[in-house]
Amino acid sequence: PQGLAFASILGPGDLPGVNLEGALVFDGGPNQNWTISEMEFNGLDLAIGFFNGAGGTTAFNGTTINNNYFVIPTDFNTVDAPADVNQNIGLHYSFGANQTISNNTFQVYGDGVSNGVNYSSTVCMQSNTSGGSVYNGLLITGNTINILNAQDALNPQVVLGIWENGHAHTSNITVSNNQFNNLAGGNNPATNLQRAFRVTSHSGAGSTVTYSGNTVGGANIGFQWIAGSTFSAQLPVVLYRNTLNGNNIGVLVQSDGAATMTENFIKNSISDGIQLATVAPSM
Repeated sequence: PQGLAFASILGPGDLPGVNLEGALVFDGGPNQNWTISEMEFNGLDLAIGFFNGAGGTTAFNGTTINNNYFVIPTDFNTVDAPADVNQNIGLHYSFGANQTISNNTFQVYGDGVSNGVNYSSTVCMQSNTSGGSVYNGLLITGNTINILNAQDALNPQVVLGIWENGHAHTSNITVSNNQFNNLAGGNNPATNLQRAFRVTSHSGAGSTVTYSGNTVGGANIGFQWIAGSTFSAQLPVVLYRNTLNGNNIGVLVQSDGAATMTENFIKNSISDGIQLATVAPSM
C-alpha cells in the first residue's frame, strides 16, 4: 500500500488457466462521471477494464482515473499458457468524451519470457478503437511507467506503455508530462521490445492530437506509430518538447503517418533519433 488514503486489491498474479482476470470491469456502460483514485492494484491480469458496448459512444463520459498504483504481473506466453491468450493490462479505457487519466504509476517487471512470436506481453494503458470524435477531450497526463528488470536475453517480452488506440482523428487529445523509465541495470534498448508510446489518432481539420512534455528512457522505440494502418488522409500529430534519451529509436513514423515535431530533445539513440518507415512495418 502507498499510504493511508489507499485501498489495495491484491490479486494472485497471472494465472495460466485464466484470461483477463481482474478487479473492476465496466462492460459497455453507460457509467458516466466515475472517479477511481488512490487505489493500489497488485497482481491482476487486467486491473481496470472499460469496454465499449450497449452504452454507445458516450458510455464513459467524464471518467477520471487519478493517482492509482498498478503492479502488473508478468504475462505468460501462449505456449506456456494456451488459455491466457491476451496481454496483461493495467488500465483499459473506452468510449467517452472528456476523460482524464492522470498521475498514476505503473510498475512492470519486464522480465517475461516469450516463445518466438508467442509473446509475453504487458500493456500499461490502452483503449478500444472508435474513430471520429468519440475521445474528444481525452487527457492522459502525469503518469509514470517504470520497468523494473532487464529483458530476457533470448526471448524478451513485449511492453507497451501508453497505447492511445482510438484512431479518433476528429478528437482533441492531449498526452502530456508522462514518464517511461527503464530502471534495470542490464537493460539493452537495442534488443528489448519496449514501446513507450504507441500512436494512432491523428489531428483533423478542427482537432489536434498533441504529445508534449513526455520523457522516455531505455525503450526500444520511444514514439511508435502503429503498424498496419493507413494514415495518409490525416493531419499531423504534434510532438512538442518531449525528451527521449538512450532509446534504440526515438520516434518511428510508419503507416503513412505524419508528425509536426518542435523543440523535442532526442539524444543517445542507438539506431535512429527519428525513423521514417516506408516499407517494413515494426511490431
